[in-house]
Amino acid sequence: MEKFELKKKLVLQRPDALAIGSSTGGLKALEVLFKSFKGCKIDIPIFITQHTPKNFDKSIVEKIKEVSGIATCLAKDGDEVKAGNVYVAPSELHMKVKLKNSIETIELSNDEPVSFCKPSVDVMFESLAGVYEGKIIAVILTGIGSDGTVGAKLISQKGGVIIAQDEKTSVVWGMPGSVAKAKICNAVLPIEMIAEYIKENSLGAIR
Repeated sequence: MEKFELKKKLVLQRPDALAIGSSTGGLKALEVLFKSFKGCKIDIPIFITQHTPKNFDKSIVEKIKEVSGIATCLAKDGDEVKAGNVYVAPSELHMKVKLKNSIETIELSNDEPVSFCKPSVDVMFESLAGVYEGKIIAVILTGIGSDGTVGAKLISQKGGVIIAQDEKTSVVWGMPGSVAKAKICNAVLPIEMIAEYIKENSLGAIR
């Protein structure tokens, strides 16, 4: 098992968004994570980019609804972002959040793949950093490759919290391993412990 160094300083601020990126093995990891949110009060929006084949994205939405009871939808272009809702990136489209007339709004893009992926976690993270600055908790779950590392670095630089799933509980420790080795993680945790860490460090945004 490779060694990694955690980011030493965690300056707590109430997040305005929770963002999650995942790929291979991600559906099961998301199920475990969101089961732990069942019954919680969610005062911020949650954004998910999961690498998934075409027409499989609706299964993710239904599974998260089922295990958590949280309002979950497949993101649509022009959706107004609402606290307490989960937004899942559609297959084969990038999901961004933009400010339109000072309102946080979903923007879907058919641009070229980024980090070899569409939807891309990097695209989502970078757009969120532009809207929410460092008031983000960003989570990288199991997956092949390094998608999410560039965006996570930007969120970290702005003061956001970065969490990676650990190697033991990941199906593939590519994406979470990449952010862990980049020395930007505030925590590297088993999937079963991530929700509790988020609740403990969200200053009441998720409780």
